[in-house]
Amino acid sequence: MYLHKISLIGLRPTNEDAEFFLLNLDNNDKEKKNINLLGIFDGHGGPLISKYLSEKLPQYFYNKDIIPNKAKPSTNKYHKYINKLYDFIQEKIRNEIKESKLMGSTALLAQFYNHNTNKRLQIINLGDCRAVLCNKYNIGIALTKDHKPTSFEEYDRITKMGGTITQLPGDDPRIAGLSVSRSFGDIDSKPYVFHQPEIFDYEIDNEDKFIILGCDGLWDVFDNQSAVEFVLHEMKNDYKYNIITNSLKNNIAKKIATEAIKKGSTDNVSCMILFFH
Repeated sequence: MYLHKISLIGLRPTNEDAEFFLLNLDNNDKEKKNINLLGIFDGHGGPLISKYLSEKLPQYFYNKDIIPNKAKPSTNKYHKYINKLYDFIQEKIRNEIKESKLMGSTALLAQFYNHNTNKRLQIINLGDCRAVLCNKYNIGIALTKDHKPTSFEEYDRITKMGGTITQLPGDDPRIAGLSVSRSFGDIDSKPYVFHQPEIFDYEIDNEDKFIILGCDGLWDVFDNQSAVEFVLHEMKNDYKYNIITNSLKNNIAKKIATEAIKKGSTDNVSCMILFFH
């Protein structure tokens, strides 16, 4: 298993993205070994909340007082622990970051681990970052749903609460001024902009190849399949090492993020690629 990652400022004056990674953890659970937790956070209105999440969320995630060690990730009970954790973090942000009225961040987490003899992947998504799997057939499969005001589920949720989605000529559809419908922070946009995630649990085939985690700055210009094909092409060169700094080696995450900017992305571009082999 190998991790490549990068976060580029792109054409923006500042980089409001943040990320973290925890590799090869062991929580003393005989059924859940070699845990890897990755996270990407796409901030808006400023970088404070995305940076806060990158520092605090991993600390809380494996706090046994919040999520018991023995809780099994694919169970409804575990999902309820995650929802309570996100309530807790949202309240911490409200109380500790005064700018959170008009500042927020999406959050995309991937937890990859061995469960008995199987490889499991849990994706916890809040916002419009996206996780894409390259399966054994080299097909790009979205593992998340983008939380945009115009997606069917989000539109239905927002309008039933009395929210109004607006769109100016040449602009994205927005709810309470935001083009994303779920996030941490954004206190003045509640309840329409929601802080609860969607949780997806997958079993990974031994021949599946990698996952891409990317902020919307990547997916604005790459579709799922073209991103997978770009990475597959770059894998022809040596990639079997961890690149967790801005290395001159074959950092495929940096290459695809750089290509996204060349293709016209105007946002910060953050990307992580976890290769399974």
